[in-house]
Formats: sequence, structure tokens, C-alpha cells
Amino acid sequence: MMRIALDQREVQKWGKMCAKHPSSAVVAMLLRRAGSARVLETTYGEGRFYLVHRPPFLAGVDPARRQWLVRPDLFFEMPVQIFLEKLARGEVAVPRIDTVVCDPPWGRGEYRKRPHFAAARAVGSPQQIVECSAKVAELLGAKHFILHFDRVPAIEGMDAEAVVEFKPFTRYLNAGRTVTFFVLYSL
Repeated sequence: MMRIALDQREVQKWGKMCAKHPSSAVVAMLLRRAGSARVLETTYGEGRFYLVHRPPFLAGVDPARRQWLVRPDLFFEMPVQIFLEKLARGEVAVPRIDTVVCDPPWGRGEYRKRPHFAAARAVGSPQQIVECSAKVAELLGAKHFILHFDRVPAIEGMDAEAVVEFKPFTRYLNAGRTVTFFVLYSL
């Protein structure tokens, strides 16, 4: 297993789009490592993870359609739990997917600029979103699962292939968050 620690400032030194979007640069690195050409993200939001590298096919699932920074090829407007149920019943058609990506809202009760998640946690807890997303990856026969989370959870049927411990840096706001983790699992 590859395990590396990256400081946001190191990633920003990679230049160009990496300087402005370091999290997207980390996701791009993991997608390339996995050889992912067909990606589905279960927490799509604005598509910010794909600013540095957009895979040839990109699908998204999210409870609400947002103003996208990167337009997906296919979009399902629903929580991942509903998407999982419909997928299991054969009610949604998804072409072949290599990698499923999940970036659930987590933290100290705030939902990182995602107000549609905050409504009484109507879309489930962060852990429930991770579990449903992992099941989506399994149902789709994906080879990889990428998770951005506050820890590295063990996920049944998956092995952590790469872990990036990412230290964010801001001069004006330090909310006590020391590191986040980007994990590439293989199924």
C-alpha cells in the first residue's frame, strides 16, 4: 500500500490548476494511479474534484443540481441511498464504471457550503453515505473506490491501495482540522 503525506502548499507548487485546486489535484493523482477513465461520484456537488483532470466519462449523483464547475456526462438528482435502491432494482441505467468517488459532508456539524445536506441530515449521516457509496461501487462492478474523509475506514470487500494524508492550509481560518484523507480502495 502506498501511503504519503501531502501539505496543501506542496500540491500548490505543482503549478497551474493544482495551485488553485489542490484537492482536485490529489483526486487526479489517484484517478491516474487507478487508470480510471469512467467515473461516477455519489456526492457530485459542483464537480470541483475534476477541475485538474476530467475523466473521459463522468457521472454524478447528488441530492440537488448545483451550478457545475465541471459538467458531468450523466447526472442523477437524488441522494445516494435512493440511487442505490434504484440501482439494485434496475431502475437506473449506468454504463460501465471503473471508479466510484465519494466525498460525504463531514465535520463538526457544518456541511462545508452544502446547504442541501443540512436539512435534518435528510440524506443520511456521513458514514451512511460512505456505506451506500461503497455498495454502489460493488453493484456497478467498479474496480476502485476513492473516498475523501476525516479518517481511513475499513470497508468490507475493499483493500486500501493508496492513502494520501492531506494537510489543508489557510492563513485566515484554522477550524482545528489538521488532516483529511484521500483513500484509493481496490475491490
